[in-house]
Order: sequence, then structure tokens, then C-alpha cells
Amino acid sequence: MSRQWDALVIGAGPAGLRAASVIAESGLEVVLVDEQAFPGGQIYRHVTAPGAEERFAEAADYRDGTELVRRFRRSGAEYLPETTVWFLEQDRILASRGGEVLD
Repeated sequence: MSRQWDALVIGAGPAGLRAASVIAESGLEVVLVDEQAFPGGQIYRHVTAPGAEERFAEAADYRDGTELVRRFRRSGAEYLPETTVWFLEQDRILASRGGEVLD
């Protein structure tokens, strides 16, 4: 990944969303990388997918997950969905997205 960030967060589940939000809100540049197409992880899987609001409108988990994703999006953190990190060292990260290697 040729771009420089202050922090890299791997995984867009609840902890990753919250961590990336806090880092970005503190003024640092952060990127959140996740293999899935939508943020939320296992617990809040697909809370932002098309049609989710109608399917999950009554569920408290839906509201909690949706608020986490909204906070993340407001934070200014960068998001790379459908991306796999497969090499990580202190100064180098290699990832793949859509069949393309990101260096």
C-alpha cells in the first residue's frame, strides 16, 4: 500500500469500527481494512447492506451496529472493504483487493 497512514486497523467488526473511529476522531489518519463487502463483522453483519433497515428495524442489535458504522463514517477514517492483508511488517503492508495487489 503506497499510501501512508498513522494507523492501520484490520477487521471492521465492532472493535475495529470503534478503534478506527477513535483514532480518526483524535486527528490521526487511519485506514480500516476488511475482507467483507460491508462493515459490521460477525455480530452486525450486513447492517448497512441494501434493504437491511427494513429487515432489522425492530432489533436493538441493528440500531447498535448501525450507530457504530455511522460514527465510523463520520470520523473521516478511510475504509477498504473486500481487501485482504497478507503481509505485514513495521514499514510495509501488502494486501489484495479485486485481484490486484496493493503495495
